[in-house]
Amino acid sequence: MFEKIGSLYINGAPAKTGAMYQPEDIIGFGDIAPGLELYWKPIDKHSYILAAPALLCISWRQLRDLGFVSGKPFQMDGRMFMVRLPRLGVKPPANQAVPEGISFWGEETFIGFEGKKPEQRSPIAGLNANSWDSAHPAERRENLGFVPVLDEGI
Repeated sequence: MFEKIGSLYINGAPAKTGAMYQPEDIIGFGDIAPGLELYWKPIDKHSYILAAPALLCISWRQLRDLGFVSGKPFQMDGRMFMVRLPRLGVKPPANQAVPEGISFWGEETFIGFEGKKPEQRSPIAGLNANSWDSAHPAERRENLGFVPVLDEGI
């Protein structure tokens, strides 16, 4: 069961989900634009996760600079929401699988070890269930993106 709430806006214009992010883009969320509705899956009574990636080819650091890591307020369809990254945790879940296909960023950062040296990492999850991995926060790739969580009321 999905709920239609708002639309994605890129540079002030309604946009389709799954667009490739360009560093100069201004990203926002606002009222529903016909044909460009966003479909959100309920997580609990007042929180939802977007059913498809809003943007692809965007790094965790770019999302931080845009204000989406901890959350950014938007009004959509007459209601106030906080739009943020999902909390994925800094340790893989039991029976975790490597994400296949499109992956998305989580809110957290941690120090991991690549080889023998410490490196900043951020969790990523896939659209397939129980998938978890991590990537450097500056990484950008076409199959890694922004699947936001929507918290009602701020």
